[in-house]
Amino acid sequence: MNPEELRKEIDIELELIESTLKELAALRKDVDETEPSIREKTAAGAFLA
Repeated sequence: MNPEELRKEIDIELELIESTLKELAALRKDVDETEPSIREKTAAGAFLA
């Protein structure tokens, strides 16, 4: 793998991490005022796995 290919792979991974963080922030906002249900906790766990 040359440096350019490595940079592209890193950029892709960073974009995926950014997307995950945005989803987590949205989930946190959704459950900020109430306790999440078992179903919501399970869904969040599956999302993070």
